[in-house]
Amino acid sequence: MAVALISFLNSKEEVMRAQKIQQVPPVRVDLSVQELGYKPGSNIGFLYENYAKNYIYWPDNLLAPGVAEIYYRKTPLVALGKMTPQELAAEMDAAAK
Repeated sequence: MAVALISFLNSKEEVMRAQKIQQVPPVRVDLSVQELGYKPGSNIGFLYENYAKNYIYWPDNLLAPGVAEIYYRKTPLVALGKMTPQELAAEMDAAAK
């Protein structure tokens, strides 16, 4: 559930809807300045074109404390191959309930 929520919040469609309410440079790299409604050459257009390519995304800012704790403790196990991403997602989902 937690993974599904983060995936939804960061989906292209949802990011585009959010831009209509609050314009901030998103971290997605598959959007154009024109799609976002920024004027080419504008400051926010410049920020987006340079920011998204160099941004490290931290999903823990969107996670509830219990879910974030599992994320921090277990993500290294996924990186080491001792746990699958699906197992991590299942544990995070269980903590969200």
